[in-house]
Formats: sequence, C-alpha cells, structure tokens
Amino acid sequence: MKNGIVKEDGKLIYYSNGVPSHAGAIKIDDDIYYVGRNGYVATGQHIVHGDMTNGLLKRGTYTFDENGKLIEGSFHPPKKITHTHRRTESKKDKRHNRKFRIKKRRFALLVSVVIAAVLLIGFAVYVDRLTSNSESSSEVSSEQNISLPDFDTPINLCTVPAQKLFSKEVTMADIKEADVYLPFEFNYRLTDTDGELLISENQNLSNPQKYILAKNKTSVSIHNLKTGTTYYYRVDIGKESFSGSFETAEGTRYIYIPGVYNTRDIGGYTTLNGNKIKQGMIIRGTEMDGLVDASYFLSHKDVESVQEQFGFVYDMDLREPWVHYGEYTSPLGENVGQKFYQAPAYVNVFSEPYKDVVKDIFTDLSSPQNYPMYLHDTNGADRTGTIVYLLQGLLGMADDELIREYQMSGLHKHEFATSERMESVAEIIEDFRGNTTAEKIESFLIDEIGITKDQIDSIRDILLED
Repeated sequence: MKNGIVKEDGKLIYYSNGVPSHAGAIKIDDDIYYVGRNGYVATGQHIVHGDMTNGLLKRGTYTFDENGKLIEGSFHPPKKITHTHRRTESKKDKRHNRKFRIKKRRFALLVSVVIAAVLLIGFAVYVDRLTSNSESSSEVSSEQNISLPDFDTPINLCTVPAQKLFSKEVTMADIKEADVYLPFEFNYRLTDTDGELLISENQNLSNPQKYILAKNKTSVSIHNLKTGTTYYYRVDIGKESFSGSFETAEGTRYIYIPGVYNTRDIGGYTTLNGNKIKQGMIIRGTEMDGLVDASYFLSHKDVESVQEQFGFVYDMDLREPWVHYGEYTSPLGENVGQKFYQAPAYVNVFSEPYKDVVKDIFTDLSSPQNYPMYLHDTNGADRTGTIVYLLQGLLGMADDELIREYQMSGLHKHEFATSERMESVAEIIEDFRGNTTAEKIESFLIDEIGITKDQIDSIRDILLED
C-alpha cells in the first residue's frame, strides 16, 4: 500500500492509505510540503489557503523546490548606521555655521507656518464640501454632530469598464481582464457616539441588513446589493433616528464572495417580453473548494456571512464526481443539497451521451425547493456558461445579451472573452422550431431532452418577476 510522497510520470503524488489525498500543508522529516487536489504535491510558487495550513504555515504564497520542499526564506536585518566623527571646526567656521543654522531655522519656521495655513484652509474647504456634497450631508443634528448621505443619482455597483460593457459603449474586444465589483460605500460623519444603520428593500425596513457606524470612521462598505433596486435605510443614534432611501443603477450584478471568483447573478436583466429575471435566485461562479484550482477557495470562517447574504440551499455542481475522493460535503454547509452533474460544454450539450445529464439539470432547475442556488463548475465559464445561456435564453433574454453575458467571464480570464464557442451553440439552436430563441430552446428541451412543458413553466414562474 502506497503511503507518503511518490513520483509518478514526473509528478509528485501524496498517498495516504493507498489513496491520493488532498492534505494541505504537511511535515515529513522536518520538511514542509503542500499537497493539493488529487494528492499533487506543489512545486514552484503556490497559494496556501488558511484552512489548509494545518498550523504549519500562515495563509499566503510560498515557493517550493522541485522535490516539493518548502524553500525557507531568509531575513536580512537592516544595517546599523554608524556615524563618522566630525572634523574639528575653527572659531570662524563655528560663527559662520551658527548664523547659517539660525537662518535655516527661521526659514523652516516660515515654511511650517505657510504649510499649516494651507492645510487649515484646505481642511475648511473639505469640511464645507463634506457637508454640502450631493452624496454627503443633508440631515444634521446639532446634538450628535452627524452628517448622512443625500443620494441624487443611482449608485453604481461595478467599475467603469463593467458599466460601459453593460451600456454597450464598449465590447469585450475593448476590455482585458479587469476588476468589476464595487461595494456600496455609505459615507457619514459621526463624532459623539456610535450609531446603527439598517438597510432594506422594504419601506417598512423589515428583514434589514444591520451595520455599526463607528464614530472614528467615515464610511461602511455594504456588499452585494441588488442592481436597479430602491433601498430604504434608517440610522439610529441614541434616541434619534434618521431615514432615507437610495437607488442602485441598472446593470450586471457582480457578486463578492471571499476566495471565489467570476461570480455574478444571472438575474437583473429585462427580457424581450418586458419581464425581469429575479435576482438572488441563482448565483454563478467558480468552484469553492479548491479541488481543481486551489486559488478558488471559500474559507470556513466566511461561510456564515455568505449564507446570511444569500441563503443558498442547493449547490448545483457541474463538475465530474471524481474531483473528490470519498464522501463530499458542499463548502456552503452540510445542510446544503449538492450534486455532481458532469455537465457538457458548448455544442456537446446537443450530444446524445449528455441528454440525460441536461435533463437532470433542467429537472432540478424546475424544483422550487432548490432555490436559492449556487451554480458552478471550475472556472464558472465553460459548462456554467453553456447552461446559463440555455436558461437565460429560455427566460427570454435577447440574443446579443446572452452572448455578452457569457463573455463577461473574460473579465476574470480573458480566454473566455471570445464568443465563437457560444455562437456555435446559438447556430444549432436556430434549427429548432419556434420564432424566438426562447421558443427554440423550449423546443430543444421538450423534443430532444424530454423536459415537460410543466417543468419549463415552473422554471419561468420561479425565475421571472410578475
């Protein structure tokens, strides 16, 4: 029975009781190794996740040699500065140097006064702007000395390149890999005591998100708000309360989940029939367990906050089941349903061997008890992109938006920015009966896959707003 590190076909594999094992940081004969998916022992530079350090390393990026051993770093203390002896000064030199030092001190004092005056004027201008800016202060309490935002325009929840992509000012050909997500920064000024912020989609502030407004800070970051939505807020400070509202701009709803990438909501889009696809029902993205790509990893410490925001009950995992050995539990929690589908990508979705898989996927998409769900493969682009294309097309999105939504994965990895592979899917869809893409995809699912009309109606009832 194999145990320990074995070299096979030029690769280092870690075996435990005869099985390749994903072990994280391990120590063998005083040397530290890092064992990733399928028992592969890391060489070169590698990210070590917090849950995989096993107390041997801190979370971070490390370098391992060709045998998998951690290369110890070296610490170079700063050199001690030694002062050389001054030469002996003559009396004339001393008088000259004394006069020079006096002039130098006077000049430094004058410069300090000028700088202080400039800073004072600048601070006064800053305070004036802070209390008059459209996204700064409108309601002020003399008792608590508080400034709260007054929002005149919708809040953008993505970066400028992503905004231009959504508004069709640019195409993916104009954009390389780029950060797209922006949190909402609630700016305030509060000096006497801490406060509490409540934010809700409901005007009566039911089921609010709650945040502490610390008096020693000026803003709080609020993550994963929905796009194109009106939010209501209230700030409680002692016995006083201040209320208001703001709108978020229309656009793709990019999602922030720590350690997980290429994440966005499939909802928020308006269909050709004028319906909107619901947000918060399906979030798409990369894997969360680092089994295939160790850089995609949701730490256990972040699961609770993720579930507070999204409440996932199902993990629709489009990967192959053999990415994991033994029993598998979703990183989202043991109470979250999970299934490996081994889904097809691109034109393979029409292949005979995958018909049962596609039927299984869309059958589970028609079950209300599977929502909200996290939908993913490894990179959240190929298999995920194919299934989302069919799903959003079935819901009635325009053809150009379907292609563009797929291409947005190129903002994470530019290799996915080209549309040829998904356009090949669109060409085959064109051969099915129906006048629109939605009707053609429906025909494909009913005639070729065996999905029923009732199941398709259920999918639309679940994911389209009234």
